[in-house]
Amino acid sequence: MIFLVLCIVFWLPPSTFSQTTSSPTNLKQIVRKGKIIKTDRTVQRGRKLAIDSETVTFEEEKTKEKITLPLSEVERVVKVGNLAVIGAVGGGVLTLLTCLLAVVEVETDPNLVLKKNAGAIIAGFTVGGTLVGALIGSFITSETTVYNKGTAQARISLLPRFVKTPGQRPGIAFITVNVLF
Repeated sequence: MIFLVLCIVFWLPPSTFSQTTSSPTNLKQIVRKGKIIKTDRTVQRGRKLAIDSETVTFEEEKTKEKITLPLSEVERVVKVGNLAVIGAVGGGVLTLLTCLLAVVEVETDPNLVLKKNAGAIIAGFTVGGTLVGALIGSFITSETTVYNKGTAQARISLLPRFVKTPGQRPGIAFITVNVLF
């Protein structure tokens, strides 16, 4: 039970409830995959997004056409990814801790004997847990806002959602209310 409480505390950092608007600097920000929400509320998905102080340049996802938009036409730029790495780390660590707890249980019980190949079995389960975690994480999308013009916007979400605010720790929000002005 304590382990569950600690997991929840560490997965709900203060950044889950904070609000930050980020804007580009004179340096270019490069985003591998993302979406551009324009001021007319149309959405364009693209790859190789480059944001500087005046424009957003990207390769349109379907046509592979290179497009450059002035920031005056862009409401928001969102980096799109998945949680495969976080899932792999979480799955591996959780499986390893479970195996180590089983070893401690075997060592403390006089009626049980630890097999000689326990290390190989633990390593195998840990690799398996890492792969399963990576597979699960690859199906969970994450979106990080890298540019926001800062106009009024409201969103309410009751589903678990990965949240990463620039300059703060990532977290999972179970109830999200964002209001930007």
